[in-house]
Amino acid sequence: MMIKYFFILFTFIASFKVLSCEMTLPDKIFFINDQKIETLPASLQTACDQSSTIDLVNSLKNSNGVIPGFHIARGASIENLKITNNKVQINSLNEFVKEKLNLAGDLFITDLKVTGIDGALTLTEDQNLNIKCYQCERPGTYALNIEINSPFGKATKWGQIHIQRQVQVVKVKDEIRAINTDLTPDMFEEALIFTDRPSDYLKSKNEVVFYKNNKHFPVGHAVKKYDIVPINLVQRGQQAKVVIQSSSLKLSGYGIPLRSGAKGQNIELRNPKSNRTFSATVIDFNKVLVEL
Repeated sequence: MMIKYFFILFTFIASFKVLSCEMTLPDKIFFINDQKIETLPASLQTACDQSSTIDLVNSLKNSNGVIPGFHIARGASIENLKITNNKVQINSLNEFVKEKLNLAGDLFITDLKVTGIDGALTLTEDQNLNIKCYQCERPGTYALNIEINSPFGKATKWGQIHIQRQVQVVKVKDEIRAINTDLTPDMFEEALIFTDRPSDYLKSKNEVVFYKNNKHFPVGHAVKKYDIVPINLVQRGQQAKVVIQSSSLKLSGYGIPLRSGAKGQNIELRNPKSNRTFSATVIDFNKVLVEL
C-alpha cells in the first residue's frame, strides 16, 4: 500500500513538472537584425529551461506582426509549453527605424547598436517608440536617439546606426590573374551589395569591354573604377561615327578624331567635308556623341 502511495505521488509530481512549463513573453519585441540573443530579457518570465527559452526567443526573429501566444507555443520545440500572453507584437528594429526615418527605398540600415541592449528591445503593451536621428537621409554612420514613451513618463536610449545604399555592381565569376586582360561580359556577373560609396563601382558587366584590369581579380571581387584602366575607343586620324542628338532630333555622320579617346572623354574632331572642328563625347568603339 505504501509503495503504491509513493508511486502515485511520484507520478503526480512528475506530471506537474511537465505541465508547469509556463512562459510570459514581453508584450512587444523589437529584434535587432543579425544580433543573437544570448541572455533572456528581464521582462521575460519563464519556468522553462533557460537554454530552450533562449532558442525559442531567437526563433521568433523570423516572425513579424502580432502573433497569438498559443501559436508561438504550438510552433515551439519545448514540450507542454504554455505562453500566457494572448498576443505578442514582433518587429525588426532595423526596419522600424528605417520606416520612421522615411529612408529612400535603396537605403538600408546594415548595422544598429543600442547601448545596454543585446539582441532585442522589449516593451510593455502601453509603451511606444519614438526615433530621432539628425541628417540621416544618406549613407553614413549616425547617432540614434530612441525614446520609450508611456503614460508614466519617458526613457531615452542611445544607439548608433550605419546606413548604406544597395546598388548593383559587377563581380568576377572566375579568377583573373593576368593584368591588362581584354575583359568580356562573360567573365563577370551582376549582383547587389550595400555600400557607402556607390559611385566607386562599375554598374554593368557590359561596360567591362571599355577597360582593362590593372590588378589581379579574385573570384567574387566587386570591380571598382580604380581597379580598371580605360582603353581608347576612338583612334586619332581614324574615322568615327558621330551621333548628333537633342530632345527632338537625332542625326548621324562621320568625323576625324584629332586625338584618341576613352569612354566618357571629350575630344575634338574634324568634319571631313567642311574641315571645321567640333567637340564630342566618346560613347563606344569608333563612336562619339554631340548633344545639342
